[in-house]
Amino acid sequence: MPKDFNLGLVFLSYLVAVTASHVTLLLAARVRDPHATNWKLWVVSGGFAMGIGIWSMHFVGMLAFHLGVPLAYDVPTTLVSLVPAVASSALALAAIRRGNAGWRAVTLSAVLMGGGIVAMHYTGMAAMRMEPPIQYDATLVAASAIIAIAASYAALYIAFHTSAQSTASVLKPRIGAALIMGAAICGMHYTGMAAAQFAPGSICISTPLGVDPAWLAAMVAGGSFLVLTITLVASVFDARLGDQHARMAAKLRSINVELQARAEELAAQMTSEMRASAARVRA
Repeated sequence: MPKDFNLGLVFLSYLVAVTASHVTLLLAARVRDPHATNWKLWVVSGGFAMGIGIWSMHFVGMLAFHLGVPLAYDVPTTLVSLVPAVASSALALAAIRRGNAGWRAVTLSAVLMGGGIVAMHYTGMAAMRMEPPIQYDATLVAASAIIAIAASYAALYIAFHTSAQSTASVLKPRIGAALIMGAAICGMHYTGMAAAQFAPGSICISTPLGVDPAWLAAMVAGGSFLVLTITLVASVFDARLGDQHARMAAKLRSINVELQARAEELAAQMTSEMRASAARVRA
């Protein structure tokens, strides 16, 4: 059956992917910051935010798809597809925190994260319950998996070599990387969509939600942007608070060193005076 896409929703899915990628890189740098004392919270909340962003991009991309017959998505299956996205994102952040930037560690983490993205995509595709069932082109499925792993590897590599600061010198490369990562994530999704083969006369047996797909896509994207924005603001605030604590700790250490030096100097002076007094008494 012929396939068609709403180009406006396709572009919206790309914006969601870019935003999720940018927040992912910022969170990765935050988790990797040695001064971050609450990194476990960022692994959990960051994994949730990243997973929501990736899943939202996928769902908006699904809503952009038109087949010529009414389409609907099984709600429980669609929600279940969120689980591998969140789990793989949290796993990636935990791997970044470990600080092992060797190619083997990065490759293993990329395979796990890419596998989670692939699992999310095809679980989401299963929510489109078609009769007869969807068939897949094995070559394009493999290509979509390779793209997902490659995008994950690039994200992890950049995360390992990106500072937690938000200076212009760091921000520009991070935005460029987010644009590329967003394109890679979309490439994986739409390659997976191209892999789906629908037999002539196929019908969707999922129960319709009764909501216009464009409105549903806008609500999902809006919710995703809200979650990612809140996470981004919280991350920046936490980073600045961490920098302040680090500067205060460094200043306190400097003061302690200075006080210790003065105390040693005073002790040496008192010892010298006592010895001089003792010498005068003996004389």
